[in-house]
Amino acid sequence: MNVSNLEKAKKYYQLGKVAEKQKKFQEAFRCFEISSKEDSRFRPSLLSLGILYSRFGKSVKAKEFFQRAHDISSDAVVCYNLACEFFKLKEYPLCYNVLKECMLLDKKFLKAHLLMAYLYQKKEEPDKAAVYFQNVLKIDKTNRVGILGYAASLSDQKQYEHALYVIQHYLKKYNMNSTVKELRGTLLMQLGRTEEAYQDYSELIKSEAQYTKFTEHLKKARNEPEQELNKALSDVEQKIRIKTKLLEKKLSSQKSSKVENVSSDNGIEGNEDIQEENQKTLKDMMDLSLLHLFQGDSDKALELLLQTKKNKQKKD
Repeated sequence: MNVSNLEKAKKYYQLGKVAEKQKKFQEAFRCFEISSKEDSRFRPSLLSLGILYSRFGKSVKAKEFFQRAHDISSDAVVCYNLACEFFKLKEYPLCYNVLKECMLLDKKFLKAHLLMAYLYQKKEEPDKAAVYFQNVLKIDKTNRVGILGYAASLSDQKQYEHALYVIQHYLKKYNMNSTVKELRGTLLMQLGRTEEAYQDYSELIKSEAQYTKFTEHLKKARNEPEQELNKALSDVEQKIRIKTKLLEKKLSSQKSSKVENVSSDNGIEGNEDIQEENQKTLKDMMDLSLLHLFQGDSDKALELLLQTKKNKQKKD
């Protein structure tokens, strides 16, 4: 490749960066493509094409350009970007291999540890996911995703007391947001500490003015320049709607099919099953309350929470 080709590659790369900054993405694509053809080993254009294709959800093309950049010269950033595309394409073994390479090049590359944790979650190995969430917290002790992920991984292993300890520790030591407090409420419910859970949920709903709706979190996330991991959240809003309908149906069914039961704490067979079902019903009602809050319906959320407290008092 002669000098003039390299100079042309640089020229079109710079034009592409200008177009990208002006959000003229079609023009940016054109310039980066010309640059990469003028000099097939001009790495900046390959990386820029990978980033743009990833931004617009073209993971197969993004993977192609990140792979070409990686083959020319490997560094932690290109390894991470390539791993993200493998993850999106569900090519998990390849994702694992390139993430290990990334962490060898930079052992404190926080996002690589996060993605590895997500990878183990996909493989339903919460014990290994927990290790990488812990690594995240060693790198950044106030990382919200690391805290939530670590606690959730412990919860998946039914280590509720340990998970609650983690949440309590970070809530006490750092100024954590409502999502962490919500997880604390869920863990308290799992441990049967319903009164404390009620207080946590109640405080969340009463402070709804300061509580950012989940849909707004997603909207903000999607507008961030780095969108690799945010795409994994693209179906969350739909899941919220589905779970809301399922919980409403379940609670309605429980109410309509309820029959008089005379067993109490006197050893009558089946009483433990009834108590367990009552506990699940209370948790379902609190979950449904928060789902309404996520969707911006604070009145419905508070109504359900008050109903939950009344039901708990009856059962007590």
